Amino acid sequence: MPDQQTRRQRWIIFAVLALMYILVYFYRVSLAVVAGDISRELSLTPQQLGSLSGILFYVYAVAQIPLGPMIDRLGSRLVISGCGVLTAIGGILFSQAETLSTAMAARVLIGIGTASVLMATFTIFSHWFSKQEFGRVSGFMVAVGNLGNLSATAPLALAVAAFGWRNSFLIIGIGQTLVTMLVYTMAKDRPAKAVSAEPASTATQSLGLVAAWRRIFSSRDFWLLGIISFFWYGNYLALQGLWGGALPDGGDGAFPCRYR
Repeated sequence: MPDQQTRRQRWIIFAVLALMYILVYFYRVSLAVVAGDISRELSLTPQQLGSLSGILFYVYAVAQIPLGPMIDRLGSRLVISGCGVLTAIGGILFSQAETLSTAMAARVLIGIGTASVLMATFTIFSHWFSKQEFGRVSGFMVAVGNLGNLSATAPLALAVAAFGWRNSFLIIGIGQTLVTMLVYTMAKDRPAKAVSAEPASTATQSLGLVAAWRRIFSSRDFWLLGIISFFWYGNYLALQGLWGGALPDGGDGAFPCRYR
C-alpha cells in the first residue's frame, strides 16, 4: 500500500493531468460553436470548414505512431509538456489566423499537441496506481475529460458573445500554457518507490518497436475495435465537433440555409 504522501501526490498529479485532458476535449469540439464566425471572417466554403475541422483528427491519429516510442524513451512528463507547448502555440495561432492556411497550420499543431495526452497519462497512472486501481482511475480521467466537451458548448458560446471568438481562443491558449507549466513542474513519471512491485518472473518482456507493431497489427481484436471506433467516433465527432452546432445567418437547425 502507498503511504499517505504518495497517495496525496498521485492525486495532485491526477488533477494537473485532468486539466490538460479537459483542454484536449475542448479543442476537439469547440469549432462547432465558432464555425459561423470563422466561416465569415476567413470566407470559408463548407468544404474548407470541414477540412479545417477534420485535419486535427487526421494529424492526431498519425501522431500516435511516433509518440508511443517517445513516451517509452523520454517519459510521459516530458512528452506531455512538449506537446502542451505545441498545443498552446497552435491555440494562440488559431486565435490570430487571418487565412485558411494559417488556421490549418494551427489545427495541425493542436492535433499533434493533444495526441499524446491520454496514452501518456495512462502510462503515468500505471506507475502510480495498482492494477486494481488503474481501471477505475483511468475511467475517472475520461469522465473528467468530458468537462471539456461541456465547456466547448454554452460556456464557450457565452465567452464568444462577450469577448469574440479570437479573444476566447487566445485566453484558452494562455490557459493551455499555464496548465503545461503545471504538468512539467508537478507531474512525475513514477514514484520513488513502486506502488506494487511485480515479481521478476512475471515481468513483461520489452518488445522492439517493429515486433510491437507486428503484434498489434496481427491482432484480430485490434482490427475489430479499430473499425468500430473509426465509423462510430468519426460520425460522432463530425456531428458534435462541427455540423451539430447552431450556425448563424438564418439557419433553423444544425445546418444554416446557405449550406443547403
